[in-house]
Amino acid sequence: MRKPFVHLSVDDVLLSLAPPAPEHTMLACLSEYNRVYNAKFTLYCYSFQDNFLISEIKTDYFQKARKWLALGYHAKTNEPFASDHGYQAGFELTQRTFRALKATRANVLRLHYWDATSEQRAFLSKHGVKRILNREDSIKCENLSEINAESLRIGREEIFFFTHEWCFEQEREKLEAAIRLYCDAGYEFII
Repeated sequence: MRKPFVHLSVDDVLLSLAPPAPEHTMLACLSEYNRVYNAKFTLYCYSFQDNFLISEIKTDYFQKARKWLALGYHAKTNEPFASDHGYQAGFELTQRTFRALKATRANVLRLHYWDATSEQRAFLSKHGVKRILNREDSIKCENLSEINAESLRIGREEIFFFTHEWCFEQEREKLEAAIRLYCDAGYEFII
């Protein structure tokens, strides 16, 4: 029987990957949570612009973090993914950026506002995406912005737990409390 698992993610990511990424507070915190709790994380990113300066990011950071940190596509903009008719270009540019960073690429995606059309799902599947979290999965999700760590549900076999880059600083203590709780309850952290 498989051990229960928790998939920890940070959504709406863009700023923390901009130079100098490894020194960014959020990445430093996630690195510390990995060291202390063996936690693993997926960062779901907005599309990068063509002028994103990959050359200024220390790619060795992402290479060293490959076992506990994955990067995944989230959306091109803050609009729902399902209504994005130019999603292919944004997805492909983001994947090229992840390869250039030598980062682990997520094969589980949590798309912005959950939904994808059947055409979008077929495209993503063709590009290595194994699972797209959808509205049915949302009942297994814990949004740190909407709960406190004491109200987390333990006992389910799979939990998808997320926060957002834009509120990471305000939620750091809640995030660590949740990670500690899942760790103490014997959950496996996956990316």
